[in-house]
Amino acid sequence: MDNWASVVSSYPEVPEPKHYAKAIHSAEIIISQDLAPFEIEWLDQTLLFKPINLFETISTKRTNAEWQKTVADSFKLLAKLVDKYWDVVETYYNDIIALCTLSLDAATRKEALCCLVGIVKRPAVDVTDEFVARHVNALEEATSCKAPLAQLVGTICRYHPEKVQEHHTRIWRIYLKMLQPNNKTDSIVNAVLQGINGLFEHFGDDIEVSQLNSFYDTMTRECIKISKCFEVLLSIFKHHARLFREKLSKDAALRMYMWQFDNKSSLEALCSVYKVVLEASENPECILVSEVVPHTESRSVVIKLAALNIVILSGTRLTGEVTQCTVELELLLRNKKLSYEEAHTISWSINSNASNSETMLLTAIMYSDNLPSSMKDDIIVNGILKASDDVRKAAVIAVVVLSLRAGSDQHLCTWRALLHNTSAVQLCAQAVQHVLEAAVIAVVVLSLRAGSDQHLCTWRALLHNTSAVQLCAQAVQHVLEVAVNVAGDPETTYEDIKPSLHLLSVLLNLQNIEPYLEDWCIAFRPTVVHLSKLYNVPPVEMLTETDDNQIMYVERFEDDTVLNHLLSTLTTKTEHRRNHTLTALYTIISKQDTDYKVLSKVLSKIEASIENNAENLDKRQLEMIINQLKMLKSKAVTDTKDARIFQKDVTMFLDLQRIFQLSLLRGDTETLYCLLVILTASLCETTHASTQAACIRVVHVMRHTHIDVCVALAMCHTAASVQDIMKAITEELSPKVRSKLSDCLQFLLTHDPGSETT
Repeated sequence: MDNWASVVSSYPEVPEPKHYAKAIHSAEIIISQDLAPFEIEWLDQTLLFKPINLFETISTKRTNAEWQKTVADSFKLLAKLVDKYWDVVETYYNDIIALCTLSLDAATRKEALCCLVGIVKRPAVDVTDEFVARHVNALEEATSCKAPLAQLVGTICRYHPEKVQEHHTRIWRIYLKMLQPNNKTDSIVNAVLQGINGLFEHFGDDIEVSQLNSFYDTMTRECIKISKCFEVLLSIFKHHARLFREKLSKDAALRMYMWQFDNKSSLEALCSVYKVVLEASENPECILVSEVVPHTESRSVVIKLAALNIVILSGTRLTGEVTQCTVELELLLRNKKLSYEEAHTISWSINSNASNSETMLLTAIMYSDNLPSSMKDDIIVNGILKASDDVRKAAVIAVVVLSLRAGSDQHLCTWRALLHNTSAVQLCAQAVQHVLEAAVIAVVVLSLRAGSDQHLCTWRALLHNTSAVQLCAQAVQHVLEVAVNVAGDPETTYEDIKPSLHLLSVLLNLQNIEPYLEDWCIAFRPTVVHLSKLYNVPPVEMLTETDDNQIMYVERFEDDTVLNHLLSTLTTKTEHRRNHTLTALYTIISKQDTDYKVLSKVLSKIEASIENNAENLDKRQLEMIINQLKMLKSKAVTDTKDARIFQKDVTMFLDLQRIFQLSLLRGDTETLYCLLVILTASLCETTHASTQAACIRVVHVMRHTHIDVCVALAMCHTAASVQDIMKAITEELSPKVRSKLSDCLQFLLTHDPGSETT
């Protein structure tokens, strides 16, 4: 971002095309990087508005021949912003649409239409009837930009079908006309096929069979010869093969042709084609034997996988003959690192319901190190979620056992993907239920033996899941049972029970409080009180003064946890807990290997502690924390997105007062206005005298401008504020500013007659 800062600072007030082109090129390079939210927001503001003014430049320079190329590049850049950082530009999508629909030259319009394609597919975008009609008409009358128009209209058909109910028949006819020999280029054909693919999504069944058959002939005789069209043809066959049932059943030549391509797209399209063909055939086994079975011996994993999948899905007697192939796959998985193609074959075997697919899933779990790391969790999680209840139970327990044996970090991603899977909530809940008795108790036992920090990641992945409340309840219950059993031994001491209390505090911190947790939270409170009396240790101290400062988990500093709720029922005193939290926060930020994402979260807790309870905090501890934060800031690590976010956060935390002082010194009104907004927002929450004094100081400087400060002044309703204004009047040399400050004084004295200012 240093390069962009240089571009912004040196950008002239009246730029030439070369200056603007350089800024656009720099922005394009930066957008390709992994930017932090605050970085892309700053880039967005400085690019779209002052000083680069992309929106204004497009609007005012689009007809200037010297600027045409850079304006076209602007639309290309906007398309990339829409694609990668939609959350940031979503606010301006109406402005972008308006710019894209301006009168533009052909080259610029092409880029603008491509930008529109990226916008209209977004769920939040509501296209108007006028917008749809305009582009359908433009497609029909087009003499240029035919390809992007065809793609745009098809995208509208796919994502906004309700807007094209009255147009879809006309759109279909326009597309067919564009495929006529005298009208087409390879790019136009490709775009038209993409548009038809989108049209078929909702309106394929409304098209007459004779017209579909005619289109099929065009696809398979002409379009298929164009290399750049092959992928979209495969997509049409994959998703809409049923529309061409009659033609596909008679077209063995096409099927043989598709077997020649060794890629995933062909595999998926072949499966859809053969599904339609076999359903329509009176003798499906004959087709399988002659066309498919020979490919089960192919040296290509992808082709072999396609053939096996087709045979399995056929449901014929030939299905049983693929068992030996899956046995060979399992042997392969046990003995070597698999390629991506082989891993796809394993995935197929697990999800195909072949005779040994259950064994294959368990083998994949046991030998997951032999799977490509990027596919490991997907294969295992999808396999578990799609398996039968018995297999799912066995598979989940296998993952638990491996997590405990090899370390929870090895399988954290698997647990997270499994328990956070929103598309299969019920199955996730069942998976959790399967491990309640066997797995949870096993994790509890091992956590007590090895320490909670050894299995923290496993607990987090299990308990950070809305369907895992029962799991948390049972885990806590078992820990309390262990604690009571230990306490029942007359030879044990308080030190012997500490590990159980330690684990209990971890579990209760990892679970957020919900209304339905109230009862069972109160239910185990008597046990804690009983143990407190037995060992003569306050219950709050039992749950907070354990040796867990070495465990770096942010949840222990959250406010809405079960532990905090329980502590609130045990005592009303929070100072001790807050000081302990401050100590733990210092321990975390002092570690050399703490993740920057964790550091940012911890910093937010430090800010909250200072804001909410500054008077009661240990000043020496706070000074130590500030010094440690200064040390972290001085390292200036910015090589990752999380590191840059932390640098921004710690800079704001440490340097806000310094920014205030420099702004006052230099009279930087824009910065002061931002500070005034922040101070006003703070005064809405609390009316600290120091905040009001800072607000008056900013108001004093702002009186050199025409910015209205009445809202901020209304928050300053103490006698001290009046005295500060009077002091400012006496010290101010400018008569004009003194007059404005006098108006401020009058406002303070009269706007609230009941306040102490009067």
